[in-house]
Amino acid sequence: LEKPVANNSLPASIVYSISQSADGYMFLGTEEGLIKFNGLYYEHIHLNTIGKAVHNLISVNNKIYGLTFSKELFIWSKDTVQVFSNKNNLELSKLSWFKIIGNSIFIFGPESLQILNKKTMKVVFTKKGDNFPITWDAFEENHQVKILFNNFQIKPVNEYKKCSKTEEKENKIHKPLIFVFKNKNYCLDIYNNVFYLFNNQKKIKLNWNTSILKKQKIHSVKNINNQLIAIATYNGLFLLNEHGELQYHLLNETP
Repeated sequence: LEKPVANNSLPASIVYSISQSADGYMFLGTEEGLIKFNGLYYEHIHLNTIGKAVHNLISVNNKIYGLTFSKELFIWSKDTVQVFSNKNNLELSKLSWFKIIGNSIFIFGPESLQILNKKTMKVVFTKKGDNFPITWDAFEENHQVKILFNNFQIKPVNEYKKCSKTEEKENKIHKPLIFVFKNKNYCLDIYNNVFYLFNNQKKIKLNWNTSILKKQKIHSVKNINNQLIAIATYNGLFLLNEHGELQYHLLNETP
C-alpha cells in the first residue's frame, strides 16, 4: 500500500473487518461480502452463505476464516468454501465474533463462549446463560491462553470456565480487543477509541493521537507484518505506525 488506489474508493460502503494472508493479499469483510485486495485491484469472492455481509475475518496459512451477520462461520481456501452454522451446534448470533489461537477457535457471544477444534471443527467447550460474564477477547501469553473480560480483567481460560457474572464490577461498556504488535500485547477499546498496552496484566493508557478515529465506528484491529496497525471502520481502512500516527487511509465514496 505504497501508492493510492485509483479513485481511492472501495467497492462496498462499509468495511467490518480486515485480514492479510500469508502470501500478502489483503482481505476485507464488507457489507457486500468478502473482497480480496492486492494493493491495486479488488476481487469480489463469492461465498455460499445465506447473507452477504462479513464482519469478522482471520487468516491462517492462506485460509480465510470469517463470520457473517447471517450467523455463519465460513472457511475460504483457493476458491473452495466450507460453511458452518447453528445446524453444526455452533452458538452464533449477529453479535458473535471469534479468535483463533493455536488449534482452537474461540467464538464469543454476548452471553456465551464456545471453543472449537480447528482441525475437526467440533465443539469442545460451551458455556452460556444469563449468569455468564461478558468476554471480548482471548490471547496467548507465556504459553497460556487467557480470556479478556469487558472490564479489562484477565483470567487463564481454565479459571475462566468457573467464572460468574458477579465478578463483573464495571458498568461502563467497552469492547477491548487484543492485538500483538512487535511482541507486545496491545488493546484497543473499540467503544471508546482508546489504546492500551498490557504489561503483566496491567493496562497502560497510550497517548496515541486518536483524533482521526473519533468520528469512526471501529469494527476490528489487526497487526500487518509487525509494521502497521490496520483498523477497519464503517468508512474504510486506516493504517497506523507503532506510535499511533496515521500512515495511510482508504475511504469509500460515501460517508
